[in-house]
Amino acid sequence: MNSLPPNAPGFSFKTRVTNAWANIELLRQAVIASARAVFDDDTSVSIGTVASELMENAVKYGVWAGATVQTMRVAVRGREKVIEVEVEAPSSEEAAANLERHLAWMRSFASAEQAYQARIVELATAPADKRSSMGLLRIAVEGPCSIEAELTADKLLVVRALLVGSA
Repeated sequence: MNSLPPNAPGFSFKTRVTNAWANIELLRQAVIASARAVFDDDTSVSIGTVASELMENAVKYGVWAGATVQTMRVAVRGREKVIEVEVEAPSSEEAAANLERHLAWMRSFASAEQAYQARIVELATAPADKRSSMGLLRIAVEGPCSIEAELTADKLLVVRALLVGSA
């Protein structure tokens, strides 16, 4: 992932919280409020939306049972027009591989919009019990942002979204 420009005005928001659903909305609001000190309202809301989606996925798909770490780490860093949102949570090789397959599928399209449209068509013809997998597509389009993930040696899945917007 691209690094943030050095020595530019910006902000940093970093915390570690439990995987309680209520924390997602609380942190979304905190991220938006922090971002508004540096970015315009639209950009700030986009940052909050991206952070919220990544946190929701961490709660839903994190491998919490038996994990040595029972918290997720949320970090948002922004300088000028570049914002990086990162969420880290306990995971497994299988869950990380599933996410990487989904991200590779998304990247197989010319644009996030095309991937989003293709997924809508798939869902319209799929059995009702199939997972939608729309959240990451939605933030890729609406953010807009690029998304990547890596599984650490400690079995923590780190998901990063890079937004490039207006300050």
